[in-house]
Amino acid sequence: MASWKGREEAPLLSAGEEGGGGGGGGEGGGGGESGGLWGGGGKGRVGLRVYVVCSWVLFLEGMGGLSGLALSYFYKSTLKADPALLSSISSISALPWTCKPIYGFLSDAYPLFGFRRRPYLALGGAAAALSWVYMATYVNDPWTGGVCMTVGSAGMAVANVMAEAILVERSQVT
Repeated sequence: MASWKGREEAPLLSAGEEGGGGGGGGEGGGGGESGGLWGGGGKGRVGLRVYVVCSWVLFLEGMGGLSGLALSYFYKSTLKADPALLSSISSISALPWTCKPIYGFLSDAYPLFGFRRRPYLALGGAAAALSWVYMATYVNDPWTGGVCMTVGSAGMAVANVMAEAILVERSQVT
């Protein structure tokens, strides 16, 4: 345990919590104390699984920026939205990114299924994916598209916060 000005600090993750890396619960992936190749977590190692998940979330976040041009054409050509409406919808759909600290506080205060990060990561990713599927198949007016964009943006923001939190927690375990 590290101490600061004479006070003991507890580790961020114990062996039984998510990201602990070891144990036989299957969460670590490797089953040993070090968690194996995919689990990491033991003795300060960050597992390959953590890198893959976090890299994938951040890659998808970056790829979301590429969809902006296609969305603009979709709104203008297919949905016949004027530039003012498109600007309003884009602004509203960016609002979930301003609430990122709240997502972290909620996941810390209300763990789901005994975990603080993974369920929120999965739910955020599922919400984002489903909103894009709905956008591609059922949207036929600008405001429904705006709702889909906002839900997708919120899902990606939640997944981004959780992936970054997992990466920070795993990198601080020593």
